[in-house]
Amino acid sequence: MYCIHCGREIPDNSRLCPLCGLETDLNFQGSENRSSKKRAGLLIGIAAAAAAVFIGTFVIRTASGTVDEPCDWCGKTPSVAYAVENDSDGVSYVCRECSSTCMLCGSKKATKHQENLLGMMLFVCDDCHQDLTY
Repeated sequence: MYCIHCGREIPDNSRLCPLCGLETDLNFQGSENRSSKKRAGLLIGIAAAAAAVFIGTFVIRTASGTVDEPCDWCGKTPSVAYAVENDSDGVSYVCRECSSTCMLCGSKKATKHQENLLGMMLFVCDDCHQDLTY
């Protein structure tokens, strides 16, 4: 066990830290706790790094705003990359014109988007979106 105040190792049979005198009842930072805290910190670090890489791939693709990929709907380039779950590569590409046009009524007021079952982004106006949600 190690003292939480000064870091000195405390013998198993001692009630007080040999360096600073803190009672061992207040010292809960044993070697097992230290290694489990390091392990937990390492796992959190790995998870954070993986999340950063995953998110970073989409941020890099859209950092300039557009990519040189054909639009999923009309085939025009450039387009904007959107992260989707139902597509094999996890990305749907939609040009600015298709993203501003409601794909249900054809108005030029698309404000909402959602993924369809084919893994493509679907853009709709507020009125059509309200009809879809009821």
